[in-house]
Amino acid sequence: MATPRPRKPFFDHLREHVVNGFMVGMFGTIHHLHNGGLQAVCKNVPRLSCSAAVCFGVFSAIDYAMVSARQKEEPLQNCAVAAAGASGITFLPRGVRYAGGSALVGGALGGDLLGGLRLLEGGGQNLSPQPGSSRAR
Repeated sequence: MATPRPRKPFFDHLREHVVNGFMVGMFGTIHHLHNGGLQAVCKNVPRLSCSAAVCFGVFSAIDYAMVSARQKEEPLQNCAVAAAGASGITFLPRGVRYAGGSALVGGALGGDLLGGLRLLEGGGQNLSPQPGSSRAR
């Protein structure tokens, strides 16, 4: 049986995801160069990068809490629940109905896209049959 990868401490995990979210938001404003030039980029970078950093941070906290509570790393389920929770929580100021729809879409996309990426990274090492198991025959 494959041994699970050791997890980073929570604050290292959270810091890494928040920094990644900030960078995604920062580079996501490049399309504003076509709409309003450099002034539009400078105006929108703080808003979009901080919004992405908060979303990534909430995702990371929910994901880490699920793995800690369940004591198992399941990439598809953890990503789906974390993405649904992060989408719902970050869009809650717009209303419960909007947050619910966002949570459904976030969970579907998060489980599909992010969970698939984790499987490709090696998070799904337990999915292959092990020698001597009933699935290996």
